[in-house]
Amino acid sequence: MECALCIKDKIKNETLEETPNFVLVSALGSFIPYYLLIISKTHITSLSSIINIPSLEKEFESLKKKAEKFIKAKTGNNCMAFEHASDQIGRAGCCVNHLHLHLLPCVNGEKIVKRITNSVGLPATIKTYGDLTTLFYQNTPYLLVETNKIYLWKDPLILSQFMRRVIAEEYNIVERYDWKRYPFYENMTKSMKEWKKWKK
Repeated sequence: MECALCIKDKIKNETLEETPNFVLVSALGSFIPYYLLIISKTHITSLSSIINIPSLEKEFESLKKKAEKFIKAKTGNNCMAFEHASDQIGRAGCCVNHLHLHLLPCVNGEKIVKRITNSVGLPATIKTYGDLTTLFYQNTPYLLVETNKIYLWKDPLILSQFMRRVIAEEYNIVERYDWKRYPFYENMTKSMKEWKKWKK
């Protein structure tokens, strides 16, 4: 079956910024405004597979910082980032087995981490995304959550869209976590309009 994120026509209308290897898009299922995704242009299963390539790492980090700056400017809040990464053959319950890092404004990051910990167990912490490289060589799926620290759960037993469920619960809209059923086009449109204004 063809990967949804490899079909460029599916995301071109939501694209905010493009670099040689990544696109920044307004996320389908934006249950809050300014919910963005960084997606790899080529079919790569996780951030761990590119973060040890210096040119790609630099390009990725630059785009991520730009997105974080936008979110901070528009909301006054810091950014939460997360990735539910599959292994290299696409297992582990990941909703779409293609590199996509979620970025969204977050008020209660540590509270969300506590919710995850209660469900999945205690995380490890890593200093930089570069520390993910060993997981690629070990072919280990993972859940990464960045708030004021970078938290990592290796090979977690979690449902598809687990993080969206947790965050939606925090916002008291848990019944609307599913991006397929609730696309929240109005919030996507708001993010796209505000990005255009902010870039000028």
